[in-house]
Amino acid sequence: MVAGRPCHDQSLRMSAFFPEQFQPIDDRRTARETFRQSVREVQVEIFSYCNRVCPYCPVSTVNRRQGNRHIRDDHFRKILAGLGEIGYDRRVGVSLYNEPLADRIVLERIAAIRETLPKTLIYCFSNGDYLDRDYLPALAGAGLNELFVSIHPSPEQPYDDGKIIAAMDKIAAGCGLAFDVRHRSFPESAWWPRRSMTGSGSRSSPSITSPTDRIAAP
Repeated sequence: MVAGRPCHDQSLRMSAFFPEQFQPIDDRRTARETFRQSVREVQVEIFSYCNRVCPYCPVSTVNRRQGNRHIRDDHFRKILAGLGEIGYDRRVGVSLYNEPLADRIVLERIAAIRETLPKTLIYCFSNGDYLDRDYLPALAGAGLNELFVSIHPSPEQPYDDGKIIAAMDKIAAGCGLAFDVRHRSFPESAWWPRRSMTGSGSRSSPSITSPTDRIAAP
């Protein structure tokens, strides 16, 4: 599945479109170049399993906790071959509607992406349930650049900063990381505080970021 990053500038949004995107392209070279210029982000769901049922998730009515369906290896390799053919160097996500860290085959898939696409940025979103001291460096070693941990408050209770911070602190402790709170400014249409956990003083230490703990419009 391909996803474009949101853009708040109308002129920039329009500049992302050009005529070749809306007509058949028979020439393979032109098709490759059109794809390369158009697609900023590729998401590949490695397997189907998710250990949670979030009420806001569009697949929450589907039981993804029974069984685990993996992407076929030939399909995965075909995606990589196509991206490698055009020298794709933007973003590749290894999560979608699953919990990507529930099955450690994700390490093999990340390593394969890194080998084929050495310049791309590889990321994933996780609920953090499977993270520990060994898993985080293994992900970094396989080639993962960014890991976003989503903290899910109870839908029956009002949002509480203290509970969110406590949840992040627990995940950080399990990974052997220090914990602090930082805020990043976003456009006026959205407020998106970002909490980060970093290794103690080492530039090479992997980091976890929680971008989805609160989103609200003014």
